[in-house]
Amino acid sequence: MQNTKLNVSSERRFGTKEVIALLIIPLTMLLAYALTYTPFVQNQWIGTLWSVGAKLIALAVILRLFGNVFKQDRQTFKQNKLNFVRCLLGFWLILGVLFLSKAAIKPFLLTTRDDLYGGTNMLLILIASLSPLAAPFIEELVFRHLLMYKFRNHTRVVLIGAIIISSILFGVMHYVNFNALLPTVPYMVIGAVFCGIYLFFKNIWFSTIIHLLFNAMNSIGAVLLLLFLQLTQG
Repeated sequence: MQNTKLNVSSERRFGTKEVIALLIIPLTMLLAYALTYTPFVQNQWIGTLWSVGAKLIALAVILRLFGNVFKQDRQTFKQNKLNFVRCLLGFWLILGVLFLSKAAIKPFLLTTRDDLYGGTNMLLILIASLSPLAAPFIEELVFRHLLMYKFRNHTRVVLIGAIIISSILFGVMHYVNFNALLPTVPYMVIGAVFCGIYLFFKNIWFSTIIHLLFNAMNSIGAVLLLLFLQLTQG
C-alpha cells in the first residue's frame, strides 16, 4: 500500500524534466516567430530547414527525457494486434469530429486560408512535411501525458480541469496556422477527444498513432495531391 502511494505521488510530481518538456513547445514557437522577422531567415529554404530541424531537436529531447513512457506502453500495445484496427477507427473518429467542428464554426469565419503551398518548391514542401510527423510524439507527451494523464488519479474535478486546459492549449498552439483564434476551436475539440482516447486505453501509443495518421494525411497527403496536380497540369 505504501509503495502504491509512493508511485502515485511520483507520477503526480513535476520535476526538472517535466518543466523542460513543458517549455519545449512554447520556446520553439517563440524562436520560430522571432526568426520570421530576421532577414537571414526570409529565405524559404533556411526557414523550412530551421523549422524542421527545431522540431527534430525537440523530438530528440522529449524521447531522451520520456522515452520510457513510450517504451513501457509499447510493450502493452504490441500484445493485441487489434490495437492497430482501433487506431484506424480512432483516426476516422478524429476526422469526423474535426469535420463537424469546422462546419459548426464556418458561418462565423471571416476568412479562410487557401493555396497554402502555392508557388513553393515541391522538394521544399516535402521537407516541410516531415515536421508534422515528429509533432505527435512531442504533443501527445506534453499535452496529453504531462498536462492531463498525470492527473488521472486526482479528483474528477481536477482531471476535467486538466482536460480542458490541455485541450485549449493544444488548440491555441495552432493559432500560427490561421492567424486567428476561432479556427483553432476545432483543434481544441479534437484535443479533448485525444485526451479521452488516452484515458480510455491508458496507453500513449493509441493517441500518438492516431495523431500520426492524422498529420500524415494532412502533410504527406497534401504533398502527393499537389504533385499529382502539377504532373497532370504540366
